[in-house]
Amino acid sequence: MWGDARQVNYSANAMGRTTSLTAFLSQWSSRSQADGPTNLARTTVPALLLTYTADQSTFPSTRDAWLAAAGSRIRNVDIPGGNHYLAGQPELVPRAADAIADWAHSMG
Repeated sequence: MWGDARQVNYSANAMGRTTSLTAFLSQWSSRSQADGPTNLARTTVPALLLTYTADQSTFPSTRDAWLAAAGSRIRNVDIPGGNHYLAGQPELVPRAADAIADWAHSMG
């Protein structure tokens, strides 16, 4: 989805390049237990979800799974037009940072 897989996987900022094989497989393997929504449902802490509405690697169903897992203790904030990592969108970073700060202050 981000172009040539080999080039993406070996780029300087690629997760696979900066983690161990064990860590990478722990997150991405079909046998991984890194099922975020399932694990979140086991917790009792408040949660914040920033939904970047133009993220090409996630979908509304993913957002919905996280929201369902946390129930009333999760706050979702949409960042309209935000792509994965807000790459090339520095104007959206303050919006995301403000949402995080507002949420953190509401915890105090």
